[in-house]
Amino acid sequence: MRKRRIYLVVLLLAVAVVVGLILAGAFREREPEYGGKRLSEWVVRHSRALNANSVRDKLEAAEALSHIGTNAIPFLLRWIRYEQPSWKTHLYRSIHPIIKRVGASWQLTDNNESRAIASANAFHALRLETKAAMPDLIQIMNDPKAGSSATRSVVALGFLGKDALPFLMMGFTNREPRIRVGVAGAIVLLGKDAGPAIPLLIRSLNDDCEVVADRAASALGELKLKPDLAIAALTKGLQDPRIRVRQHAARALGEFGPEASPALPALMNSFQNPDFTLRKQATNAVRKIDSGRWKGPGDK
Repeated sequence: MRKRRIYLVVLLLAVAVVVGLILAGAFREREPEYGGKRLSEWVVRHSRALNANSVRDKLEAAEALSHIGTNAIPFLLRWIRYEQPSWKTHLYRSIHPIIKRVGASWQLTDNNESRAIASANAFHALRLETKAAMPDLIQIMNDPKAGSSATRSVVALGFLGKDALPFLMMGFTNREPRIRVGVAGAIVLLGKDAGPAIPLLIRSLNDDCEVVADRAASALGELKLKPDLAIAALTKGLQDPRIRVRQHAARALGEFGPEASPALPALMNSFQNPDFTLRKQATNAVRKIDSGRWKGPGDK
């Protein structure tokens, strides 16, 4: 009799779960579709293609997202706002080491988290069509209660062109280092339109957070804008007490090529530094700036 009651309770719980799932699906707003696939499928496919540098899949997914157009915005914003519950974060951290023992490449994946990251990358395909999303993305970026969603919004803003630059520049004053790091990376996506942000990137070389300073140095090298200002600041960065900042500054200087010739003496001083990575970055930079004249450690 007792067993029958237990079975009955289990059965009722199972029925309740099934009914709940059915009702949730019935009342959930239906996603836009294209080519027989839902928006979320195209979003994830596009993001994976970007990461894998798969041109064919990227173009196909981008075409699908472009066809869906502004109808995608409400869904993308909702998915970007996802924050992984703390219980799930702790659970994954506890279980991952156990799973790794079974299979080195195995890991638990939060599908909502993956979709949220992919949603930020989807703005790469939509770009100018999604300017209407800018106020919401700015609000998420500046929300002090936002976690990973704030970082995703910064990525998305980076794909929206020069109109997003003033708001990204404001992100350099954000109290959260992860936002400042994200802003430095997002500004690189603007290319030639990022010129007004160069002074802020230069100032960020002195950020209290080493990761922010690293990313600012890398951004200056990737953009190669306002070389007189950037090269002088990066040369000064070779004297920073933080070794990683010096490493990134050396590498960034090399990106300027012959324009960075004033930095050659400072770079060559790094040849004697005990840090191998700094010596390597300085050597590579010198070769890019003046390969015919200067030689690094180990050259004959």
